[in-house]
Amino acid sequence: MWALDILTWPGLCKRILTAPAGELMTGPVYTSSGHLLYNLTQCGKQGILSAPFSTDSLGVAGEPFLVTEKGDWPSVSLDHTLVYATTVGKQEQQLVWVDREGGTIGPIGPSLSGLISPAVSPEDDLIAVVGRDEDRWDIWMYDIGQGSRSRLTFDGYQESHPSWSREGDRIVFSIAQNDSTFVISLATDGTREQETEPGPCPTTAVYNLNGAIGVKNCSISGKMT
Repeated sequence: MWALDILTWPGLCKRILTAPAGELMTGPVYTSSGHLLYNLTQCGKQGILSAPFSTDSLGVAGEPFLVTEKGDWPSVSLDHTLVYATTVGKQEQQLVWVDREGGTIGPIGPSLSGLISPAVSPEDDLIAVVGRDEDRWDIWMYDIGQGSRSRLTFDGYQESHPSWSREGDRIVFSIAQNDSTFVISLATDGTREQETEPGPCPTTAVYNLNGAIGVKNCSISGKMT
């Protein structure tokens, strides 16, 4: 059985949501509107749900509700605009700007295989995103104004779920290494700042408006049952 846990730095863990048997919760993100968005997989079908979230009690403050039946990897801007993926594959993919009607405004930087989990910086000038290169999943940085990209991680492990700090000077993300996962805090110049202890659960970290919190996608038994 899978669940979402809250992790306050440096290590206080609290369970906030538990998925029904046979369902999978992944990709949680906290929004400035005070909601927690996450993916829910049911019988092979993915959708995005939202639940009111209190940063005071560090808990869900209401019943989750469906946002979309066909979506994955949600990301929300400070003006509450939701961006999410509908397909992920090995083919080359392109980041694009879209308007509120869903029309494409223009591309952002060069294409890359398997782009997922884009996160726009607080200054709206950079995008941290996971991309695949030679079967390695790393964090890439896209400069919106320059239309360029650079690689932020090179360690050969699988990185995922980047999230920006309030100041826009660092990101946190999770790393899968062998049979363990842990959270890294990394400055935008590539300097590693902090990390959690490795653990058996797939882990996702996010920043909220009051500082850093981590939300873990955790299988209670260590695997999906």
